[in-house]
Amino acid sequence: MIALLAFGADAQAAKFDYTAAEGAAILAEENRIADADTLIHSAMLHDGRLVGAVIATGVAPDSRGILPQTALQLVVSTECNDPPHGRDDQLAIVDLLIAKGANVRDTSFGDSEIVIWAAQQCPPAVVERLLDAGANIEARTPQGFSPLSMALTVKNYDTAEMLIGRGARIKPETVKKLFSSTGDARLDALVQRAAKN
Repeated sequence: MIALLAFGADAQAAKFDYTAAEGAAILAEENRIADADTLIHSAMLHDGRLVGAVIATGVAPDSRGILPQTALQLVVSTECNDPPHGRDDQLAIVDLLIAKGANVRDTSFGDSEIVIWAAQQCPPAVVERLLDAGANIEARTPQGFSPLSMALTVKNYDTAEMLIGRGARIKPETVKKLFSSTGDARLDALVQRAAKN
């Protein structure tokens, strides 16, 4: 819990920060083992209780198991707009993984930083946590897309607005290629703001 408080997470986030004994008890109760596969499966299902239990027993937050993604990549790429256990649990899982050392700049899956995935489908609060933990607001996909251009492309307007507020911009040539005269008033307004220097 001390690491979470030092990270700046609130009491809600600490709810999945268990001692090793508590983690082992939860895993025994659920008939699960402490391994990377359990971590990955739990992250994919947004099951913060099991994510916290597995990490508490010593499994590293960036461990890979049955899938090529890390737990953090899965939390921001599966059901991010409608997490099955609610937004508070989703944010608590993100905070826990970051506080326990998850690499927010990992590019091992899809050759893109986690923030690229999050900008496409997550609400601003998730993306803000990644940025606050060191994710690069100017990260790029292999094709050159930034978190902002991805958020605008998929019309994740609230996240795009937050990214613009934090200084993200798009180049004039990107505006010409992707966003000229969309007919969508909110998108056009965001693009106009993002294209300013």
